Amino acid sequence: MPRKRTEDSFSDSDDARQLEAILRGAFAGPPTPLKDIPTRHGKTRKLERKTPQRRRRQRKNRAA
Repeated sequence: MPRKRTEDSFSDSDDARQLEAILRGAFAGPPTPLKDIPTRHGKTRKLERKTPQRRRRQRKNRAA
């Protein structure tokens, strides 16, 4: 039994054309870092440091 076509259905050529347009747009520019994309609730993903990060002491260079 063939599938019933509705107004919302597209032909195979339309589907392929749409997919090509989506992929072309997705890869057209440089990737966006995740930290620059806000969450669904509008909060930022950027981590803000409350205190400056302390530097670790390096071991002394010794002759073995």
